[in-house]
Amino acid sequence: MRIVLTGATGFLGAYVLRSLLRDTETHVICLVRPGEGDLLNRVHETLARYEIWDTSYESRISVMAGDLQQQGLALSACNLELIIRDVDEVYHCGADV
Repeated sequence: MRIVLTGATGFLGAYVLRSLLRDTETHVICLVRPGEGDLLNRVHETLARYEIWDTSYESRISVMAGDLQQQGLALSACNLELIIRDVDEVYHCGADV
């Protein structure tokens, strides 16, 4: 199973990500807004900041650059096709707060 999660670098999204990784065997694709630094590192740093990072999660997390404020989430055609073809569920926890 594959899930796309928005908001993984925020408080709620970080805890949803931890729950998905701790309680299921799913692979989670985190949609992360492009910006400073490596996208995967930003997810790791968020989980570490809330003291919920576990190295066993690493193999089941991937990231995809995207922006909730942009049309089509600013996804490349390739990434959009991947979501359409391979993703089973989308958990939307992203917000502008």
